[in-house]
Amino acid sequence: MAHHDFRGLGDLLGPALARWVREGTPAALGPLWTAAAGPALSQHVRALDLSAGVLTLEADTPRWQKETAALESTLLPKLASALGQDVVRRIVVQVAP
Repeated sequence: MAHHDFRGLGDLLGPALARWVREGTPAALGPLWTAAAGPALSQHVRALDLSAGVLTLEADTPRWQKETAALESTLLPKLASALGQDVVRRIVVQVAP
C-alpha cells in the first residue's frame, strides 16, 4: 500500500492566510492572530488591522491591553513565522470603547 503524506488543514491554509494578510485582506488576520496568540489571549484581544508593519489590536479591557503589550517580544517571532520577517514590526493595542 502506498504511503500518503496528509497535511493538516492548518498546514494547507496557513500559507494562504499569510499571503492574504500580506496582500491586505483584513479577514485573514483573525485566524492568524488566534494561532499566534493562542485561545486565551485571542478570546480577549482581536486583530483589527495590519498596515505598514504595525499590527493594531483591540483588547476587551485595560488589563488585557497591558498583558498583550507585555507579550510583544513573544508574539512578534510567532507572527514572523506565520507571515514572514518584517511583515509585523510593531504591535499597538487599544482598548475597546
